Amino acid sequence: PFLNELFSDIHETSAITLAVLVAVHVLAAVAHAVRPGDFLFRRMLPRSLVP
Repeated sequence: PFLNELFSDIHETSAITLAVLVAVHVLAAVAHAVRPGDFLFRRMLPRSLVP
């Protein structure tokens, strides 16, 4: 019973942490996409795909 509760708590905390990190990552990517003069995505693309 103790280990079951412990691992359940660890699992729940890890899932929430992962969801928050994914959300922050997506928001940062959107911020880079809409910020004028920030060519981060262009620098990440292969040269053959850069307009």
